[in-house]
This record gives sequence, C-alpha cells and structure tokens, in this order.
Amino acid sequence: MSNQMDYQDKLNAAMKELEQSKISKSNYAPPFFNLLLKLGFKVRPYHYNSPLVNFILLGSCFGLTWGLAMWVLAGLMGGDSPIFSLSIALMAGAMFGGLMALYYKISGKTNHLSEWSQL
Repeated sequence: MSNQMDYQDKLNAAMKELEQSKISKSNYAPPFFNLLLKLGFKVRPYHYNSPLVNFILLGSCFGLTWGLAMWVLAGLMGGDSPIFSLSIALMAGAMFGGLMALYYKISGKTNHLSEWSQL
C-alpha cells in the first residue's frame, strides 16, 4: 500500500509541476499516457522517464502501429514484402523513439523540471 501511495504522491507532484510549467497539457498528458493510467499501469509522465525508457516505450508503440498500418495497406495494394515492411517499421520506430526521447529530455531541462526521485 505504501508503494502505491508513494507512486500516487509522486505522480500528483509531477502533474502539478507540469501544470505550472509552460508545457501544454496535451504534451505532458497525451491520450496514450492517460490510457496507460486508466488501464492501471504505473507510468511516469514522459518528461520524468529516462531517455532510454522513452525510446523503448514510444518507439516500440509507434513502430508496431506503423508496421501494422503499412502491412494492411501493402496487403490491400499488393505491395512490398513482409521483410521490407518490417525493416521500415523498425526504422520508423527507432527514429520516432529517438526523436521523442530527445524532445522530452530537452523539454524537461528547458522547463527546469525535477527528477522523479526528487518529487
């Protein structure tokens, strides 16, 4: 129970800090983040994750979504091979994950956000 309260207290402090920053709510609490919270996952706002966690989380979700969309569209259009589609999805996921990890790291530093451990 203490662990749950500790997480909830930190999440509340983080959300308050983000609300007081110049960061828009749609940026610090996007729909995917809110969905994960509603499903019961103990996720941190992206600004408080390490770049590696953001790279893996956001890159894999984007790559999977992109890959499935391209697979369906390629199947409908009689297009590319599955290996080619998979490689494009992996590259797209890696690029998106890397850019988002960099963005959230820079945004956190620019807005002088605390570290998760300091909340």
